[in-house]
Amino acid sequence: MLNTSGFRKLPLKKILKTRIILGAIAVMVVTTSAVFAAFLFTQTFPPVTRPSGLLANCTTLSVDGAIPVVGTTGFIQLDCGGGVAAFSTSATVTPTFTLPAGYTSLQYVPADGTFACGTYSGPVTSGNPVTFGVGSFDYCISVDSDTLVLATFDISWAT
Repeated sequence: MLNTSGFRKLPLKKILKTRIILGAIAVMVVTTSAVFAAFLFTQTFPPVTRPSGLLANCTTLSVDGAIPVVGTTGFIQLDCGGGVAAFSTSATVTPTFTLPAGYTSLQYVPADGTFACGTYSGPVTSGNPVTFGVGSFDYCISVDSDTLVLATFDISWAT
């Protein structure tokens, strides 16, 4: 059966069936494309440790300079040896340590030599935060007059 324009007229049922099939094909194409696009690859981000602003330049310190003789009080400067500062920082950090017998207090001094050990008051007290300006620093520790052998100890820093 031809319509007035010369084309064959399709029954309504066939038109609906064709539209449903074309619609289903379109949905499958879109769905398949979306599934493939969503699963192209996976990337894993690594754990990242951010800098704390405090850098230990060594793990074991060295005496820098003279050691007071028994019978006198005084100060001992400690760094990493060879003129390398004990640590570098620009942060507020909290130390934890216990001074053994013979040590009376702990301080820090600029490593550039602008202040001599014992003349600069940068106190370091266990459990109390210390705010450092940008720079490199050595330790300066005061000792009593009586203790012959000064024991080793550790200091830990946390943000």
